[in-house]
Amino acid sequence: MTAATSQRGGFSDRLAARLRLADGRRAFAKAVDAGAARGVAERLTPAPRLNSGGVSPRLGGWARLADSPRSLAKPAVVAPDAARALDGHLALEARLPEAIAGETPAHGDLYPFNVLITDARVVVVDWPHAWTGPAYADLVMLLGSVALSGLDPEPYAARHPLLRGVDPEAVDVLISAQAGFLLAAACSMDSADADAGAGTGTGTGTGTDPRLEAMMTGLGRGALRWLSSRRG
Repeated sequence: MTAATSQRGGFSDRLAARLRLADGRRAFAKAVDAGAARGVAERLTPAPRLNSGGVSPRLGGWARLADSPRSLAKPAVVAPDAARALDGHLALEARLPEAIAGETPAHGDLYPFNVLITDARVVVVDWPHAWTGPAYADLVMLLGSVALSGLDPEPYAARHPLLRGVDPEAVDVLISAQAGFLLAAACSMDSADADAGAGTGTGTGTGTDPRLEAMMTGLGRGALRWLSSRRG
């Protein structure tokens, strides 16, 4: 390694740095306290009530989009099928409280960038959005990101033990809610300069990272592709 640049922001209180390696390659490194972060499942069963109001802070957003014509203009561009099916997503979102009932601790933000692979095991980091819900909630979120890579998540979902016997409609509710949160968040990022973007989604908003907006949009669209294939 020839250089390391610490990265500000985020929710982790440990190392987060961009690295330049001796052979010219670049890498991003994060570190956690293994003694504090591993074995969470064992120590948190039965789990405390982590979420307030019975709803995950990272699920749902179609109702917010429907209430904001300015924000709703952007999905019509980046996810037109979802915009046309808004009523269907609103109907699924109405069932969210019953679909997320459960007593298992969930990460709430389980995307690849919060997963570290060591020589011995897989470690999940960054838990500020943890909540209590069904045992399969994190699995559905992670599989939604698989769709972003061009893979079909359904074969994995069909054989995974956490989804065995689960009502398929409940899974659809979670997938839709995941996409709704991601797209609502991405679409609200440019609300500060919507006039400059003329409602086309071309603005990025004051202080908005366009890479973050693109990532959330891509993850949301990936989840929608999975949902569309499940519902025909």
